[in-house]
Order: sequence, then structure tokens, then C-alpha cells
Amino acid sequence: MTDKDNSKAAWLNWLAVTTILFSTCATIASFKGGGYGSGAMMAQTQASDLWAQYQAKSIKRYIESGQADTLALRLPELSGASADAYRKQIDTYKTDAVRLEKDKEEIAQKARALEQKRDDSQKHGGKFGLAILFLQLSIMLSALAAVMKKKPLWLTGVAIGAIGMIGFVNGFFLWF
Repeated sequence: MTDKDNSKAAWLNWLAVTTILFSTCATIASFKGGGYGSGAMMAQTQASDLWAQYQAKSIKRYIESGQADTLALRLPELSGASADAYRKQIDTYKTDAVRLEKDKEEIAQKARALEQKRDDSQKHGGKFGLAILFLQLSIMLSALAAVMKKKPLWLTGVAIGAIGMIGFVNGFFLWF
């Protein structure tokens, strides 16, 4: 075997190694990106459910506030046990209003946290998606270089794969 044949065989071995590396990272990026995508959808669904609860509590508070106002307007017309019953019911509505406002604030905090989780998941998923694009392109160029035995084509694939690898790592850490 000549030196030229050994040199050709060496770069083909490196072509195989880099293709395996890029395809492995693309596979992992695909799974991670899909996981983050699912996480974003779940967080959005849960946040939407919480905002629906928030709205329900707002409506209930509005209705009870109106009922308390109605009772308060009728209170001067009453006396004795009826007036006491109205006062008691007005107090119940006021107590419920305080509880409903507290519940609404807790629900809003949970919903905002889920929305933040959704946003973070979307950022990670997007970075992995971009990494997959570059990694797949590098794999395609490497395969083409192997078939055509063109080292410059493989080197171009390696450069694009390096960009994909940076994007892959960035998918975990969100540096940029």
C-alpha cells in the first residue's frame, strides 16, 4: 500500500468517526428537543387551565360582590332577624371575596411559573432544532464525500458539523 493510499484511508476513517459523532449528537439533540417541545406544550396546557380557574374565581367574586351590594341596598328596609340574616350573608360574601382574591393570586403565580417553564423549554427546543439542522447537513455532506471520495466536501461537512456541535451544547446551557 502506498503513502497516498494510507493517507486516503486515514481521512476516510476520520470521515466515519466524525459522521458517527455528528449522527449521535443529532439523535440526542432530536430526543432532547422533542422532550423540551413536549414540556413546553404541557406547561402551556397547565398554565391555560390555571388561567381558566383564575377567570372562574374572578367571575364568582364579581357575582358575590353584586349579591352583597344588592343585600346591602335592601338592608335598610329590614329589621330584626331578617336584617341580621342579611348582615351575616353580606359578611360571608366579604369573607369569600378576600379568600377568592388570595386564591386568584396563588393561581396567577403558579400560571406565571408554568409560562416561564414553557418559555425556557421553547428556548432549549429551538436551540436543539437548529443544532439538528447543521448536524444533519454535515452528515449529508460526509456521506456525499464518502461516495465521491472528495476530502474537501468532507471538510466542509466537518466545519458545518462543528457549528452544529456548538449549537448542540448551547441547547443544554443557552449561552447565546
